[in-house]
Amino acid sequence: MRCDECRFWKRIELGDEPAADGESGECRINPPKIIGVISIAANRQSSEQAGIPVEIDDFCVNKGRFPRTYNDCWCGKFEAIR
Repeated sequence: MRCDECRFWKRIELGDEPAADGESGECRINPPKIIGVISIAANRQSSEQAGIPVEIDDFCVNKGRFPRTYNDCWCGKFEAIR
């Protein structure tokens, strides 16, 4: 009942060979989580000084990703690969 035996786990490395202990992957049982919002304030300030109207969304980036785990981890939502 390890992550690399679960149908929701996706190995990050490319290739068809089995994962070696300590390799990482993404748990895809739930949607990706937002991990940060980046505001590029310097670019916004220079645009405003130049008289260019800006929207806050022009300088914000939402970044999301699936939780990363090692192949030999486990959790309570395991479902075997069919």
